[in-house]
Amino acid sequence: MRYGIIADIHSNLEALESVLKAIDIEKVDKIICLGDIVGYGPNPNECVERIQEIDGLILAGNHDLAAIDWKDIDWFSSHAKEAILWTEANLTAENKNYLSHLPEVVSQKDFILVHGSLYNFTDEYIMTGAIAKKALIL
Repeated sequence: MRYGIIADIHSNLEALESVLKAIDIEKVDKIICLGDIVGYGPNPNECVERIQEIDGLILAGNHDLAAIDWKDIDWFSSHAKEAILWTEANLTAENKNYLSHLPEVVSQKDFILVHGSLYNFTDEYIMTGAIAKKALIL
């Protein structure tokens, strides 16, 4: 099976459409979205609605959960906080509901999917070799 893996869309509809066109050309069997559908960009509703059209495996990211007030935003940068608050104010109730039902982890026969790491499904950033090693050793 061939997978098209996307993540960190951050409300950038133009980029999302461009990537989905490229994935379509490659004739993948299934699309996987590892979260952060919303945040930063100007099109959170359009991106959520476009992702809902995909028959794939869709996970929540930290920005998705923060935008529906499920995550504490105190640790986010000032720009991220501002984007999250704007996104939360502009998301439709339907799109907030959709985001609220996304899983933080999906386990398949041959792999496990998360946005962050297996130790912290949505919030861990893997920035060093030591963190990467920890994330791979269970």
